[in-house]
Amino acid sequence: MNNGEPRPSQDVETPSAVLDELLQAFSGLGPGDDIDFDDPSIDRLLGLTPANPVQVIAADHPQLPSAASDPADPTSQVSDTDDSSVVDPALALDSPDEPPVPAAKSGAARVIVIGGSEQPDAVYLDTDPVVASRSDHAIEQGVERADVDRSTIVIGDIDDGVESVGEYTKSPSERANVEPRFRARRIAVRRAAGRKRLRRVAMIATIIIVLVGGFGVLVSNAFSATTIDIQGASYTDPAELAAIVDDLRGTPLLLIDELQTERRLEALAWVESAQVRTDFPNRVQIDIRERDPIAWYPGSDGRIRVIDRDSRVLSVIDGEPLAYARITSAGPDAEPGQFAGAPYATAAQYVIALPPEVRVMFTSMSIDPTTGDVTMTLNETVTVRLGDASSKQTKLVRLLQIVENGLDGIVAIDVTTDEPSITRG
Repeated sequence: MNNGEPRPSQDVETPSAVLDELLQAFSGLGPGDDIDFDDPSIDRLLGLTPANPVQVIAADHPQLPSAASDPADPTSQVSDTDDSSVVDPALALDSPDEPPVPAAKSGAARVIVIGGSEQPDAVYLDTDPVVASRSDHAIEQGVERADVDRSTIVIGDIDDGVESVGEYTKSPSERANVEPRFRARRIAVRRAAGRKRLRRVAMIATIIIVLVGGFGVLVSNAFSATTIDIQGASYTDPAELAAIVDDLRGTPLLLIDELQTERRLEALAWVESAQVRTDFPNRVQIDIRERDPIAWYPGSDGRIRVIDRDSRVLSVIDGEPLAYARITSAGPDAEPGQFAGAPYATAAQYVIALPPEVRVMFTSMSIDPTTGDVTMTLNETVTVRLGDASSKQTKLVRLLQIVENGLDGIVAIDVTTDEPSITRG
């Protein structure tokens, strides 16, 4: 029987060296022994069959070996005694002139998977040839193969769904359990995440562009201050006010420092407080609250200083104003916006606090240059000593009681003590 092996062709000329080797190999046969010319070893010696036959296992074969096969199953293991190598048939067909690539030696079985579906499957080789060569060298050096690093090579197309190098670290059984739909889903999720990041970056860039463009438009001349409304400036110097307004005119509204403008206005002599507001697209509103002039005093230069309750000099004039209380004592030559001092502030505050019954009798105020005490004159003949700024209301109540009883014959009153003293002339 030929055992399924191909028989040698009858027209092949056998070399004499081969015949001699056969004769020598079978010269030990005894009487009655026949030579089995169907023996496959004879075909290999004659060069009629390859020494390393190709072993092909279909993917849909019921006895397909895998990396997870039982070592005891003879159908899932390559015989340790078989020296034949396993070659990928695709490699053998693509390179007919090159010798087939042998598989690893015993103990490193190579599994070639050829898919039976329409799409080609990935081929898993559980031993890298380079690692196998290192393993063989290690065995020659007396190191067990189990101590040598093993790896798995996946040969397949990009469309097979292999996503990263991390897939190669999995065993063939783990990769075989991952369906292509799951791999496609993971790829879709990663692409969706990438598109989401791209949309986020585009959104941020768009916001930045809009903000920069909008800011550029707002600081342009289209939104500059062209109309400036001022309210409450009755006594403020027009020239000083115009200098501040001119600085605002033509300035983009976003670039106007409202707080700084308010401080500049409040630095003017008559301005007690100021409020600046911008109204798009081109309007600026300025509300000014001016100080109240209370009294005046003559300076050493002969000019009149009008002051408020804090002794701030509001203006310097040449004539004596009749609308304000007179302080007869000469004071410092302060300029507008400066302060005359605490005694003049005390005199101005007494003037503000005077009861109506006393106000109609008021003539003037004077200040002692040594002590700073304030003295008031009523009806041009009666002097009232008020002292310092303490207990103003109490002192004025005492004075009001005396005034209600009449000032006939009285020339001087001192209300700085609990019991007012009265001097009659």
